[in-house]
Amino acid sequence: MLEPDAVKAARPVLRGAGRSNASGLPGDAERVLRLLMIDALHPVRVPSVEEEALRDLVRAREDLRGDLMRARQRLSKLLLRDGIIYEDTSSTWTGRHRAWLRAQELGGGAQATLLDYLGAIDTLELRRDQLEATIAELVPGSPYAQIVARLRCLRGIDTLSAVALPPRSATSRASDGPDG
Repeated sequence: MLEPDAVKAARPVLRGAGRSNASGLPGDAERVLRLLMIDALHPVRVPSVEEEALRDLVRAREDLRGDLMRARQRLSKLLLRDGIIYEDTSSTWTGRHRAWLRAQELGGGAQATLLDYLGAIDTLELRRDQLEATIAELVPGSPYAQIVARLRCLRGIDTLSAVALPPRSATSRASDGPDG
């Protein structure tokens, strides 16, 4: 059972979504007592500053990945509007595809747009690579190092995939530390 001074719960948990008011503190206390009596409140481990910083980097990389996908989509649709289609779909976004993109001549404003989109994609890829390098550099000294090493033993799980998993697995067992 939780220690009384360790009980913290968000108001929506206590009252239900959309039913908050400032005058319900006695009701909140009664509800907490009832939840404690039926063992319905579970301890939650608050991540350390170091853990949260690594999680922020992983979130930033995921945001950047979405931005990169949207930028590539914009470029593809620009070309499609001009009837230009890259035939070798198995090698999209490889060096050969990039050379093909740079060789396209759209003329006028469309050419400027093509170059702008290519520049944006280059910038996003550079930022992604820098974030990935920073994440890979921070993992060995992080609280997640051991669980990331274990997850990387699984087929298809690399460092970046493994780093995204520990926060979920660590919070699924609140009494355990970040190392599982």
